[in-house]
Amino acid sequence: MKNKWSKIFKFSIIIIGAFLLVCAVVFYPLILDIWIENGSGSMYEFFQKIYDKKLPTIYTILMLSLAIPFLYWVYSKYIQEGDKHEQEIRETSRTLLRKYRELKEFDQRKTLSIVMKKFCLKHDLITAVQIYNYYEVPEKNIMRCKIKHVDGFVKDRQDLNGMIQQNYYISKSIFKEYKKAINKFFEDVNNVRLLLNFILKYVNEIQIKPLNKINNKDAMKYALISDSINVLSNYYPGVNRISISTAKVNKLESILKEQRLGIYRGILSGGFYTFLYDGKGTKEGRQYITNPIIISEQKYITLITLDPELLEDEEDGRNQQLHGFIVEFENMLHDAFEIEYNNDIEGDEYNAV
Repeated sequence: MKNKWSKIFKFSIIIIGAFLLVCAVVFYPLILDIWIENGSGSMYEFFQKIYDKKLPTIYTILMLSLAIPFLYWVYSKYIQEGDKHEQEIRETSRTLLRKYRELKEFDQRKTLSIVMKKFCLKHDLITAVQIYNYYEVPEKNIMRCKIKHVDGFVKDRQDLNGMIQQNYYISKSIFKEYKKAINKFFEDVNNVRLLLNFILKYVNEIQIKPLNKINNKDAMKYALISDSINVLSNYYPGVNRISISTAKVNKLESILKEQRLGIYRGILSGGFYTFLYDGKGTKEGRQYITNPIIISEQKYITLITLDPELLEDEEDGRNQQLHGFIVEFENMLHDAFEIEYNNDIEGDEYNAV
C-alpha cells in the first residue's frame, strides 16, 4: 500500500511539472511583457530579442505534444524498473525463507537423531526408537491418516524393517464416536458411560453379523473395542472380556495381523499405547510403545521397540516402567529443542545487533 501511494505521488509531481511547463510556454508573452516593461539594461535587451521573435503557436503545440509523451515514457520506464526491482526483492526473500526453513528442518532432524541415539544406548532393553510424522484428512465418508517415517535409530545386529509410509482409513462415524468416548474418559476416568456404550454398540454389531461377512471395517471396530477395554482395565481391573465367538475373533485378528495397525491405533488412542509383534521371524516377541507428540506445531508419534523379557515381572511395575520410558524420552526431546530454540533466539539477537 505504501509503494502504491508513493508511485501515485511521483506521477502527480510529473503531471504538475508538465502542466507548469505548458503554462510557462503559453503565457510567457504576458509574463515577459510585464517584466520587460519594468526592466532595463542588458538583461532587458536579451529578453527583448527573444520576445521579438514571437514563437509561433504551432511550434508551441508541437513541442508540448513531444514533451508530454516523453515525460510519460520516462515515468513508465521508472515504474517498470521499480516493479522489476520489487519482484527481485520478493524472489530473494522467498528463497532466503525457503533456505531458512530447510536449515531449521535439518537442525530438527539432527536434534531428533542425537536424542534417539542417546536414549536408545542408555537402556539395555530398548533396541530401536523411531519418529513418524502424521496428519489426518477428512474425505467422503472416511477419515484418512497418512503416516510417514521421519527418522530412527536402531542398535547393531537388530532387524528393524520400519514402515516408510502408509495410509489408513476409518469410517467418519466410528472415528467421531471413538475419539469423543476416549477423550471424555481421559478427562474424567469416572465417566465411563460413553466408552461402555461404544464397546457395547460395536460388539453387538459384530455378534449379529455372519462369519462370512466379516471384513476390514469390522476388524477396525474390533481393534478399537479391544483398545477401549484395555484402557478401562487399567482403571477398573476385571474388565477384560469381549463376548464375541472364537471363530469371529480368530478371523478378526487374522485381518488385523495383515493390516499392521499398531502405530495407527496408537494415534487414535491419543496417548500412551503398547502392542506386541505377533508375527514370526527375528522380530517375534518384540514389544512396542507409542505416544503422539507435537514438535514445532506438527504432529508426530514416537515408536519405541524393546525386549519384553527384560521388563519387570509384575504387571504394575511393567506398566510403570513402560510409561517411564515415554516420559523420559519426551523430556529429553523437550530439553533438546528448548536449547535449540534458545540458541536461535540468541543468534537472531546477535544478527540484529
